[in-house]
Amino acid sequence: MADVESMSVIKDFGRFQKRQFLLFCLAIFVHPWFSIGNTFYSASVEHYCRVTDNQTFSDSSHMKKCTIPYRYVNGDLKWDSCRMYANNLTNQNESIHFDTYSQTCRPSNVTRLCDRGWIYDRRDLHSTVVTEFDLVCGKDFMKQLSKSVSASGELIGSLIFGQVADVYGRKPTVLVAGILCLIFGICTAFAPSFVTFIIGTFLSAFSASAICLVIFVLATEATPTSRRPLISSGCSLSYSVGYLFLGITAYIVHGNWRLLQFISGAVCLLFIPYFWILEESIRWHLQAGENRKARIIINRASNMNGDTMNEELFDVGSMCSVVEQQSERKSMFTLFKTPVIRKRILITSFCWFAIGLMYFGISLNVNFFAKNPYVIFVFTAAVEIPAALLNCWLLQRYQRRIIQCMTLISSAVVLMIGGISGTDWLLFISVILVKLFVTLGLNTATLYTAELFPTPVRNAASGLTHVFMFLGDIIAPFIMLLDSVWYLAPLTVFSVPCIISGLLILLLPDTMNGPAPDSIEELENPYIILESNKNEQDRTQLVVKNYE
Repeated sequence: MADVESMSVIKDFGRFQKRQFLLFCLAIFVHPWFSIGNTFYSASVEHYCRVTDNQTFSDSSHMKKCTIPYRYVNGDLKWDSCRMYANNLTNQNESIHFDTYSQTCRPSNVTRLCDRGWIYDRRDLHSTVVTEFDLVCGKDFMKQLSKSVSASGELIGSLIFGQVADVYGRKPTVLVAGILCLIFGICTAFAPSFVTFIIGTFLSAFSASAICLVIFVLATEATPTSRRPLISSGCSLSYSVGYLFLGITAYIVHGNWRLLQFISGAVCLLFIPYFWILEESIRWHLQAGENRKARIIINRASNMNGDTMNEELFDVGSMCSVVEQQSERKSMFTLFKTPVIRKRILITSFCWFAIGLMYFGISLNVNFFAKNPYVIFVFTAAVEIPAALLNCWLLQRYQRRIIQCMTLISSAVVLMIGGISGTDWLLFISVILVKLFVTLGLNTATLYTAELFPTPVRNAASGLTHVFMFLGDIIAPFIMLLDSVWYLAPLTVFSVPCIISGLLILLLPDTMNGPAPDSIEELENPYIILESNKNEQDRTQLVVKNYE
């Protein structure tokens, strides 16, 4: 196959590429509103049993002490969230002042489950799915279920959209996903019940999965090798900014989940101009044998960049003829048919699982590490910005697999140090550092995965590895329940896979400064003989592409 990497439209980074890069970044900006938004939608707040109709939340009052069981744990007052004293309150008692009632009230020796609902602390979060649908006590698992359903939607979406993008193209997949996010995101804001909220959350996450997945593959295929670290870091920075804006917006709307959900859907209006200005991948057109469409994009790029592309237009014809004869659509099963690709997909999939477990274990359970949900959320979001900038510097100077190894192992070690310390402030700092390291690992893995696999299966490989990341995302909320067994259990489960995957990644080759492979044969056979025509002279050139 002709060398696509040598074409000027891909080799250069002119005005055309810069405009596409801006579109990639805007698309990535939308994704965290769907992948991390459940941190606020399903956030828990302090609560206890409702006793009277006109009762309001109080940290400590005579009425509360009289009706709600409490105990001291390490000097801290702990109120029972699900039981109340079995006092016999009448309608007359309900209408009197709390302090007056507390003078004659005596706690009972018998407790019972809450039968009149709950009082919620709405000082930080005005309204969440938990407070609106009473997902507490016996229904507490539903809160974690909603987070896992969102991850399940992204998991299934990665499987489906990865294949769709390989068959029907990158651009149509992104456009369809963006419009679906707009529709489902806004409709979910009006969910009348928890069941409809779950359905809306699943469909929104299902659609959003294609945004991050396909856009990054499209960015990789449209970018010269020397610029890929910049593109990777730019997309990561855009995700971090969207992540930060989500936290700021949640603070502005005072945690009102319906308003925040509506805004999340409305953000997808950014995708409407993409119908006219986003370009399809030239590499994909060549693999699909679409000569005419590839010529149109190359000609448009040459006009915008002010270049002459006659040689490239000629080369497109020869490349497309070769592709039509030799290439075929590759399914996800192709990833397991040949030894080199099989080895790569197994190791990278486990690596993505470890990253998903650690990343979402921190991101979706920030209330476990700090009392104020906005402070810890903004800190963990803000640290991703320097992580993206640092990642750009690291990718230009060090091997991908070394960066991947060091960041994964460092995140595991730092998290365990913070947990073992038993100090709140040290745990807080360690969580921020862990988020820095795991974000570096995530950003590196995104680029590294795209570079490890050839064009026919690149999107399928990215889709499958993202599936494993979302498996970690699904499991992470329930792992936090292990805290009741041993306080270090969740941190240990998050850390061990990162250490193992950090070591396994060293078994893969590095892709630094190497061209992205265009065919499976380039990986399975160390030496490929290509026939090319250069400077109008017929000659055969031996091109050595050593991909282990």
